[in-house]
Amino acid sequence: MQIETATVSGHCPHCSHRFSIAQRWTAGGTNDYGGYVLQCLKCNQVFAYHLGRDINDSTVTEGAKVLDSYDNELGNKDEVLARHRLAVN
Repeated sequence: MQIETATVSGHCPHCSHRFSIAQRWTAGGTNDYGGYVLQCLKCNQVFAYHLGRDINDSTVTEGAKVLDSYDNELGNKDEVLARHRLAVN
């Protein structure tokens, strides 16, 4: 199986502090689509970030801390966001 990687950059929606994610997925693998609940390391605010794939093998490398994750196939996004008092969309 071929492993593909990319660096994903984003910004905190509260203070614009930059964070980075080492996104990793395996061609032909499980590739769980979903996202994270992150806490900004600058302002400490919590926010949701939809990563896409693969949330289980990807890691936040700087700028934010992962508090939780949701998996689209499990259908637990609303539950995870509500647990952190984030708006469910």
